[in-house]
Amino acid sequence: LVYPGTLVGWAPTWNSHGTFSTQNSLLPKMTRPSGLGCAFIQRHAVCDTHSMGEALAALKRPGWSSGASLNVIHLGEKRMANVEAWVDTHSVLEVTPAMGNYSHFNEYKHLGMASGARIDDPLSFISDPRQGRSDELPPVGNAGDIRVRLSDPLIYRNTTLLTTILNGSTGMLDVWCGVPASHSPPHYSWSLPSFFMNVN
Repeated sequence: LVYPGTLVGWAPTWNSHGTFSTQNSLLPKMTRPSGLGCAFIQRHAVCDTHSMGEALAALKRPGWSSGASLNVIHLGEKRMANVEAWVDTHSVLEVTPAMGNYSHFNEYKHLGMASGARIDDPLSFISDPRQGRSDELPPVGNAGDIRVRLSDPLIYRNTTLLTTILNGSTGMLDVWCGVPASHSPPHYSWSLPSFFMNVN
């Protein structure tokens, strides 16, 4: 997928080898104008890799101009990880069922500066209730629960372009455009394991 006016790499994307990725934009206090563009690194991590290990290695490369949070899923390996990157540093958090309720919005959660300082400004999120609201809710158990969670009035925003839910067991990707996921059937549904089979 591609957001209007942007390059491939920011929006949810996937490949024929079972890798699926979404990106959360982050707001680091310092950036590097001469670094590598986030969209190009992210696109390489999906388009040119075959496994979760290869995708993570591509995202961990140094030289970013800014930073991002990537949610990476490999359907064949049944693995999910959240990668936070910033210029020359990164942190990989493997997401497991034992974690219960894990969510990530637009702030750094597990990567900080070597000094221990935050990469972003916590005051930027003082009026954003999404992470706190998600943290206080019980763990989700199925795709229906996730639809309701992402449609919560304190989580879904009127600036949300789209909502995607990937069922890691079936490989079905459901997409809603501009509406809360609990309010309508998905606008698009694709089976990722068979998505590339009819492409010439």
